[in-house]
Formats: sequence, structure tokens, C-alpha cells
Amino acid sequence: MSAEFIVKEFEELKSLESRLLSNTLEHKQDYWKKVTEFTNHLVKFPDLKTSDYELYKAELEASINRVKTYQAERERKYIALKEQMNYNKSLLEKEVEPIAARYSEHVSGENPDFSLELFTNLVRLQKRVKTLRPLDKEVREQYEKKLEEMLSSFEEQKKAAREARVQESETLKESLLQRIDVQTEALKNSVSEKSQEAYDRFFQAMEAIKGELSDEKLIKKHVDALWKKWKKAKEDAKELLSGVYTANHDSLEQEVEAFAARLAEIKNPKEAFNQYKQLQKKAIDMVMKRRQKDKIFKRFKSLWTEMQTQFESYHQEIEKQKQYREMQYQKENEKKAQEKSRVADDLKAQLAQHMEAKAKLQKEIKASDRQTFIRKAQEVLDVQENLIAEITRKLAKLEKDGHHAG
Repeated sequence: MSAEFIVKEFEELKSLESRLLSNTLEHKQDYWKKVTEFTNHLVKFPDLKTSDYELYKAELEASINRVKTYQAERERKYIALKEQMNYNKSLLEKEVEPIAARYSEHVSGENPDFSLELFTNLVRLQKRVKTLRPLDKEVREQYEKKLEEMLSSFEEQKKAAREARVQESETLKESLLQRIDVQTEALKNSVSEKSQEAYDRFFQAMEAIKGELSDEKLIKKHVDALWKKWKKAKEDAKELLSGVYTANHDSLEQEVEAFAARLAEIKNPKEAFNQYKQLQKKAIDMVMKRRQKDKIFKRFKSLWTEMQTQFESYHQEIEKQKQYREMQYQKENEKKAQEKSRVADDLKAQLAQHMEAKAKLQKEIKASDRQTFIRKAQEVLDVQENLIAEITRKLAKLEKDGHHAG
């Protein structure tokens, strides 16, 4: 027995450990057998240094600890798996048994009608059994067989129900197709309108129809046919609308250029500006694409510059009139402000007089012991206080109006 032999044996041990930890070792006892053999080799090898012996011993113990930890974790996971499998089994029992009881009750009657709800629940449970993880293989096969037996008795009833559903879907499909045709026809009859109201109504109606295309009563092939029809109708409408946009733009562009051509012959500035404004209003109301309308208004801007140059004197007169109106408005405001200031000064003077008279009366009432005088003086004092309150309200209103004017 040589040192090379010990090294080789230890490498084999590590290889077995690696395969065991990666779950690729077919027989786990091969590792433990190799541990026993290697331990015996260490004990019986006479030329092994003490330091090497301790090193191999420590590495062997570390390997054993890693394997034991791995096996303990595997055991814990296995126990957890079994617990989850038992839990899933109990879940299936709780779900399947009530449906099975309803099935037994259903088939025990005379000529039982097809129950879509019961059939749907059985199909749902069948999928549930196939996909539920983890679950014992025998338990899964047991429930799959049980559900398959129950579902097989529904075939004739299912066929009749399917035919009824197809007919119901067909009726609904035809109704929706007719509604799409009605909206399309209504739009085609409105293509001469310059406003977009007809198209807005069409697209709004089509959005409402779109919400009904997902009706659960419709089968897939009918849904596909409806979607194809719906998309084609919208595409046709957009193409139609695009044609209206282009026609409107071309028509308006011709009018604008005709106005530009006769602008030099127009001598009355007011007439020119009125025609310009009419065309501009027409452009605002007319339905076009954004880029088409931008192009038209860019032309309007250049025409406006031409008109300002052509009717500069008229424009200057308009500007003078505007400045005059602004100046008159400013003078009027200043006059009103001065009048308010004068009224406020008068009210303040009156307020001071009444306040002085009030103070004097209060002093006289306090000093007098004649009841008749006191009573009459109190009446006059009440009048003074009412006047003071009225003047104060007027001053507050003037101040408030002044703030609003500012």
C-alpha cells in the first residue's frame, strides 16, 4: 500500500460525495462503503505521517458532515413533500366529492337534461387534477379515472348543448354584423357633411359594438369573423374620412388662393379684412387633418402680412383709434376714481361729525340725572349710531369697488 493509493482512494471518495450531493449517484451506500474502506486504509497504512493522517481524517469528517447535512435536508424536504401531497389530496377530496354527489343525484333522475354548470365543474376539476402539484401518482390516476367516467356520460348531452350554443352564437353574430352594416351605411350616406359629427357617431357606435364582441355566448369562429368585419368597417371609415379631409383641404386651399389672387384689386381695407375673417372662420370649422390645417393657417399668416403692408395706412388708423379708445377709457377710470375719492372724503367728514356728536351725547347722558333728557338723548344717539353704521357700510363698499377696479 503506497501514498499514491491513499490519494487515489480519497479522490474516489470525493467523487462519490460530489455525485451524491448532485443527486447523480445511483446507490447511496456506495459512498458509505467507500468511507468505511478509506477509514480502514488510514488506520492500517504504516508510513502515513501523523500530520497527513490528521488532515485526511479532518477532510473525511467534513465530507461525512456535508453528506449527513444533505441527507437531513433531503429527508426534511421529503417529509414536507409528503405533507403537501396529503394536503393536496384532502383539497381534491373536498372539491371532487360534492361535485360527484351532485353528479350521482343528477344521473339518477329520469332523462336528465344536460347540466352545463355540472359539466363545466367536472371539466374544471379534471384540469385541476392534471395540474395540481405535488400529488401522489396513484391518487392522481384514481381521480382522473373517476372524473373521466363521469364526463363520458355527458357526451350526447354535451353535443346537444354545443349545437344549441352554436345556434345562439350564430344569432348573436348575425345581429352584430347587421349593426355594423347599419353604421357603415349611415356613414356612407353622410359623406357630404363637412363636420365630423357623422364620423364621431360612427366611431362611438363601433366602440359600443366592440364591447359586445367579447360576449361569452359567442364561439371563437364567430368572434373571429366579427373582429374581421369590425376592423374592416373601421378601416373603410378611416379611409372615407381621409378622403373628406383631402377634399375639404383642396377646396379651401383653392378659395384661399383665389382670395390671394384678387387681394390686389380690393381697394377697401374693411372689405378685404372681412373676406379674410370669413375664410379664416370657415377654415376653423372645416374638418381636416392637423397638418393640412396647419398648412392652411400658415398661408393665412403670410396673407395677413401682405394685407398689413397693402393697407398700412388703414392699419395705422385702426391703431390710432385703438389708442384713442384706450386713452379715453383710462381718463374715464381716472375720473371715476377721483369721484370715488371725493365721495369717500365727504363720507369720512360726515363720519367724523357723527362720531363727535355720538361722543358728546354719551358724555351728556352720563352726566345728566333727568330721565326725560336721557330718554330723548338716547333716541338721538340711536339715530347717530345708525348713521355711523350706514356711512361705514358705504365706505367699505367704496373701498371694495376700488380694489375690484384696480
